[in-house]
Amino acid sequence: MRCHIKFGIPDFEWFQLSIDEAKSDPVGLWEIVKTGRQGFNLSGDDLEAFVFDYVLAMLKGGSNPIVGDRSRASGWQPVSHYGENAEAAAGEIIAEWKAALKDPDESSIWFAFPYVWE
Repeated sequence: MRCHIKFGIPDFEWFQLSIDEAKSDPVGLWEIVKTGRQGFNLSGDDLEAFVFDYVLAMLKGGSNPIVGDRSRASGWQPVSHYGENAEAAAGEIIAEWKAALKDPDESSIWFAFPYVWE
């Protein structure tokens, strides 16, 4: 089991805290990666597995991938090209992160519930 190095919280509880946060405020992929690196002290394949599990939990928990869009009243645009299958979508999101050869930033994917971005 992976536990937060400062708070001792297991990863699945941390994921749930982020799902709850996404009900009122988007959670960025950049935050997820940073949490894995700094909060759970992970790197390499362990970090990649953590991020996959985290993204999968966010999707299965009901949040949707979104990106910033200043032209919309909410400031967010849903991203639908990942499809409905949570495992496949998480895999695609991880593949995009890895293909970029750098950690995501604030302009990358975020996760939120529809009523946050509609």
